[in-house]
Amino acid sequence: MKMTVSQLLVAYLKEAGVRHIFGVSGHSLFDITDAIYQEPDIQFVPAQIETSAAYMAGTYARATGGLGVCLVSSGAGATNMVTGVAQAYKESAPLVAISSEVDTERSGKGASSWHEIPQREIFEPITKKSLTLTKPEETLSVAAGVAAMP
Repeated sequence: MKMTVSQLLVAYLKEAGVRHIFGVSGHSLFDITDAIYQEPDIQFVPAQIETSAAYMAGTYARATGGLGVCLVSSGAGATNMVTGVAQAYKESAPLVAISSEVDTERSGKGASSWHEIPQREIFEPITKKSLTLTKPEETLSVAAGVAAMP
């Protein structure tokens, strides 16, 4: 069966026991949110702002002992969740923060310059692992790397 990266991501999260994903949906996330809505065992919980999504996911992780997940768009979406991600990191709450990225065909050409921020570098000091998926064929190896983390 052929799956999209978004479907594979949601299947991976389901397998990891995720039942709620907190986030702010936007046009760059429609493929992922569509895959979430197609999975009846996972509920997308909308937040008004990305900061809240990160805090909600971190609080959920601490309250349940499970994995908290937040989903936001690139640019301001990613930077808005920094404080919530940092709090989860400092409190050792298991949190996966997912952000979209500018399309590689448009990256560096000015079309989305305010969305083009160095996300991986911003999140490195406040996460165990900060990754950027640039090719669909990297999906399984990235997922395996995340799953292998202590």
